[in-house]
Amino acid sequence: MSRTTWMSFGAAAVLGLSAGAVVAVTGTEAKGESEVGSAASSPAPSPRSPRGAARELEEAFISVAEQVGPSVVTIRVEAEARTSRSMRRFFGIPGLPREWMDPDSEGEEGPGGFDPTEPRGGSGVIVSEDGYIVTNNHVVDDAREITVILSDDREMKATVRGTDPESDIAVIKIDGKGLPAARWADPDSIRVGAWAIALGAPFSLDKTVTIGHVSGLGRKIGIQRIAFQDFIQTDASINPGNSGGPLVNLDGEVMGINTAILGMGTGVGFAVPSRIARRVAQQLVAEGKVSRPYLGVKVTDVGPDMAEAQGLADRHGALIQQVVPDTPAAKADIQPGDVVVRVGEDRVSSAQDLVNAVARHDIGEKVQIELWREGKKKTVAMVTATRPGPEEATAAVQKSPTTDSLGLELQRVDPEINRSLDRDPKAGGVVVRGVAPYGPAQKAGMQAGDVILKVDGRTVASPEDVARAIRESSKPAVAMLIEREGGTAFIAVRKPEPGRD
Repeated sequence: MSRTTWMSFGAAAVLGLSAGAVVAVTGTEAKGESEVGSAASSPAPSPRSPRGAARELEEAFISVAEQVGPSVVTIRVEAEARTSRSMRRFFGIPGLPREWMDPDSEGEEGPGGFDPTEPRGGSGVIVSEDGYIVTNNHVVDDAREITVILSDDREMKATVRGTDPESDIAVIKIDGKGLPAARWADPDSIRVGAWAIALGAPFSLDKTVTIGHVSGLGRKIGIQRIAFQDFIQTDASINPGNSGGPLVNLDGEVMGINTAILGMGTGVGFAVPSRIARRVAQQLVAEGKVSRPYLGVKVTDVGPDMAEAQGLADRHGALIQQVVPDTPAAKADIQPGDVVVRVGEDRVSSAQDLVNAVARHDIGEKVQIELWREGKKKTVAMVTATRPGPEEATAAVQKSPTTDSLGLELQRVDPEINRSLDRDPKAGGVVVRGVAPYGPAQKAGMQAGDVILKVDGRTVASPEDVARAIRESSKPAVAMLIEREGGTAFIAVRKPEPGRD
């Protein structure tokens, strides 16, 4: 089964991989090849001939490599071994020896074959002359030490200016002046079918250039930790180690930041588009953090039955399931059952589209929202507000004594509640009355109306039972057996880490 894979790379794996399939082009190498070609005895092709057209395209690619190459860096990271181990297991790179992939195997360096602090790597792109570099969050996450290798092979230590896990973008900083900064592409100029050129250090092979096309736009690829998914899909060959490097157009402008691949050697890669990456990077440079606007709703895609009930011509739109009190959505009179089809100038075709569209606006901006309600189209004005962080949102719900640390507002079931949920009046459990927006429980998919039956294998009958089971569990995540609409399912909810922002 294929799976989406992060592309940062542990240095040890280089030993087992051939570089034969990778095209490496630097300014010096490209020039040398051109000189050899010009010295050949065969006549130069006419610019109007097919060979002449191919040469012109070849020169365009060489020009991009020479122009952008100096802005691309290799990033070497010393991080906690547990992080790198989990990354290696997640890659599942075919053909590597088992001891390189399995943290439980024995190696010369002890259990797992790894040092307590283990190297991994990725790529990045310089975006300012004074040394700000954009890369992926997953490249520098939990880094103890970061070394940046410039295109002229100078090595410099870097510090993290800021990270944004929800877009997988990070900015790091090196000391420098007059560094070659890349330019961002206009996001509206990116079109399917356009040439796409990836630069970076796959498998630690620095100064690598690969060529393909923009295969798709607006891709959602199911990586749960990335909340804002609007990826560029490309068939330019990108591999572990390309993470954080640029995907550029024929003008050498950065269309996106290479982030993930779908399996190995599939020709299906994904980049965070410049529309998101540039905005996030600017905030990280200026403030070291990212602030975003929000609606304050729980939302899902529109199914065929809902589309028919609302009188929609198609299934495009985002269905509002719940509106959190005292949020921008509540103040704009957005209601459960509304189907949002447009935010400002952006068409909304799915729940992810709604999240992305709202995030493109400024905090405090008045935005027109077009929606369907009871078969009629309606437009409401909403003033955006700062999106609360997970801890802040959870804390708002935790003011109630019947809540737990996961952001759940809970109540013991009684016969009346059971009847309202079409359950046996004598059935037990703890009902979820509310879920804190952006809290751990919401991220795991829990909903108001769920009935918690067991936590970490322990039967629960009260909110206090739930809180106790969570508190006494030694695991980083707790498994909950819940009942929803007559069926049961297990949901794993990650516990918040004490003292971590």
